[in-house]
Amino acid sequence: MLGKSFPDAHKTKIYREHVAKRHKLLLEICPALGYEVGIHNFKNYVLRGSDKYFERIRKGLQRIP
Repeated sequence: MLGKSFPDAHKTKIYREHVAKRHKLLLEICPALGYEVGIHNFKNYVLRGSDKYFERIRKGLQRIP
């Protein structure tokens, strides 16, 4: 049989939508926790104990959906 049946096509569409949603969430989470911002603020807070770094961490975590 050439092509997919309707149920298979529907499952594929649902799967692709879930993948896209996960991708979008990862794009939002990574800057907040990842190498760009989160890691540096955490390291600076641990090393220096300054409240400004704690606030940056807190604000970054609030951006996570």
